[in-house]
Amino acid sequence: MWNKTMLFLCFWMLISLQYACKKKGCTDELALNHNMAEIDDGSCQFSRSVFYKSADNFNGDAISRIEIYGNHPKETSRLLSGSIDRIYAAGELNCSSPGTATYDFEDSRKFEWNALIFTAANDSVATYVKSGVIEPSSSIECIRIDIIK
Repeated sequence: MWNKTMLFLCFWMLISLQYACKKKGCTDELALNHNMAEIDDGSCQFSRSVFYKSADNFNGDAISRIEIYGNHPKETSRLLSGSIDRIYAAGELNCSSPGTATYDFEDSRKFEWNALIFTAANDSVATYVKSGVIEPSSSIECIRIDIIK
């Protein structure tokens, strides 16, 4: 009986050590902190995207406001927080600059966005619509999207 108990304990310890020796961390290759871990511990950190404008007009029309909606594929679109009301050149802003709208990736899924651009001539109906798809980057912490270009 003693031998069977010892054999079981040794086997259990070997299995436990093998699991404990596996590197824990972020296993998602699109995460900023991807570290070739074997066991995902939920510590992945992803990019942030910032939507901004580089001019006060679009196709010659003065912009009154811009609304950014977004969603993951096959999910309901939602309005992003923030108000795009300042002009920036790409090198002047960061992901927490005022007058922008932001989206924080929570995982590696792509994000589909639509910008409704309202002009001073008709502020009740969007005059222009722009759209795109972005995904997190393992090397870019702040993804910048210029709505005007």
